[in-house]
Amino acid sequence: MAGRSVFVYTKLSSQMILKLKYSDKTFMVETFGDHLMQTFRGFDNPITLILPVPLHWRRQWIRKYNQSSLLANALSRRCGVPVCHTGLKRVRPTKPLKGGSFKKRLATLKGVFAVNPKEKKTLHGQHILLIDDVWTTGATLQSCADVLLKEGGAKSVSALTMARVLPAELS
Repeated sequence: MAGRSVFVYTKLSSQMILKLKYSDKTFMVETFGDHLMQTFRGFDNPITLILPVPLHWRRQWIRKYNQSSLLANALSRRCGVPVCHTGLKRVRPTKPLKGGSFKKRLATLKGVFAVNPKEKKTLHGQHILLIDDVWTTGATLQSCADVLLKEGGAKSVSALTMARVLPAELS
């Protein structure tokens, strides 16, 4: 899966993302959207549909919004590629995935994501861009991509995140 991130995950970028994620600083999405658009221009493959990584409904209810959905909307307004908010769903909750290797996180995420049957036609044959806030090990993005390719019939899946944790920082 091809992927890009706007920033390296540092103390400063983490503070900005955490303010959006947990402190209702949704006004930051417009600035983030500009940065996402700059990075989006670097993709070689065509993107025909944008999908945010979904939150479980309970977590979204508590938080009031999905930060990845807000970021997807901001990018869509700039690039003109439509967003499908209901194509992928998180069918069971997971604890926050702090720590752990790619393999361990992938095992935790097994069976967590599913294609919404009502959106199969929308997803089929599309070149999908997954949007998320942070790319840590890539397990969440890979889990989503696997489901979109196998169940949804997507032609390709790429990822774009606000920040990426460098492999050296995972140890």
